[in-house]
Amino acid sequence: GLPPARRREVPAARDAGAREAAARSYLVIELRGDGAVPDRYLASAWLQVDGGHGLMLRCDDEPVPLDRLPGLVKELLCEDQHVVNRPTPELTLEFVLPVDLLGTPVDQLRITVDGLERRLGIEHPVVVRSLDRMRRRAYHHHWRRKWRWLRDNPHGAEVCWVTQPGQYGGESLYSMLLSEPSSVCMAMAFPPRTDGPDSAELRAALQAGAPIVTWCRRGRDPERFAREFRELLGAGAMDLPDAVLALRRQALRALDGDGGGVHLGLDLTLVFDDADRLPEPYVRLNAPA
Repeated sequence: GLPPARRREVPAARDAGAREAAARSYLVIELRGDGAVPDRYLASAWLQVDGGHGLMLRCDDEPVPLDRLPGLVKELLCEDQHVVNRPTPELTLEFVLPVDLLGTPVDQLRITVDGLERRLGIEHPVVVRSLDRMRRRAYHHHWRRKWRWLRDNPHGAEVCWVTQPGQYGGESLYSMLLSEPSSVCMAMAFPPRTDGPDSAELRAALQAGAPIVTWCRRGRDPERFAREFRELLGAGAMDLPDAVLALRRQALRALDGDGGGVHLGLDLTLVFDDADRLPEPYVRLNAPA
């Protein structure tokens, strides 16, 4: 008995409630190489809530070694009042890293809070993002195109499987990823090289705009890896960070049983690059309202 205008408000209110329930905060931590001091990095951090503007939490001018990263993350998570009092309980940790650090097992970093040591990857979804791609505007067209397709077709994502190093030449792989709009994910059963002539796979995926790239850091049987990763995709590609969080928690429980040391959850790197949400320095400034 509702009038037509009132009936149209019902699904709109329902959708608004779903979006509010799914709201998420993002702690974005960026490491940039310091040209003057090898093996030291300049760290910056932002807090973003969904598509809102990011709030810069720190911008360090002093380069620090990589082993200082756990202390930095603990300080942000437990002491920064903006993070502690964030508007949403759901928090994703995103590490924006240069290409040579993308394989760093940041999900396995350990922090100790009030005497309890734990790994980052079992408390929050932890993903890595490409600093090189963010900085190079020429890569953004393909990246945005792929991300839009993924966002509109989360259950139709196609995976480009790479089972061994050198299986494809860089140009061939780049062309394959560009040719199929649905090829939004590349999965490797081995850790990619980030320098030299054998580094083509990862660079081709980033330049072709694939928003999702994943691999096993210690190498894995290709058939087993494909089977395990397909299970993660069951809920849709957009839910991969949460699916990988569940896998990492499962891996920790398996450590008390047989085979826990070879569980994929201990060795999976997930590049999950949201082209719609960039840290503030990479957002094109608009004219004042």
